[in-house]
Amino acid sequence: MLFCALSVAAQTPDGAAIYQQQCAKCHDDPKEKRTPKPAAMKQMPPEYILRTLESGVMMTQGWQLKPAERRIVSEFLSGKPLSQTAPARSKRKKRAKTSSSKSLTADRRSKLLL
Repeated sequence: MLFCALSVAAQTPDGAAIYQQQCAKCHDDPKEKRTPKPAAMKQMPPEYILRTLESGVMMTQGWQLKPAERRIVSEFLSGKPLSQTAPARSKRKKRAKTSSSKSLTADRRSKLLL
C-alpha cells in the first residue's frame, strides 16, 4: 500500500514546481514589465489563468505543459481550485418558442375577444 501511495504522489504534478520550472524565469524577473507577478495572479480566478494558458497570450508557453499541469499551475497561482470559482449554471431552462405555442396564444386571444 505504501508503495502505491508513493507512486501516485510521485505522478501528481506540483504547482510550485511547475511554476519554478516553466514560469518563474519571466514572472519573477523584476526587469520584466509585461508579465504579472505572483501576487497579482493571486487576485485572478484560476479559470482566467487557465484560459490564458490555453488560448490567450500565454498559449505558446501553455502548450508546453500537459493539460493537467496547466490546471494545477492555474490553481497554484490563483490560490483557488477551478471548481470553486466556476460560474453557477441556471437551473431554469428557457422555453423554446414554437409555432404551436404562437397559435395557442392567438387562439387564447380570440377567445378573450368573444
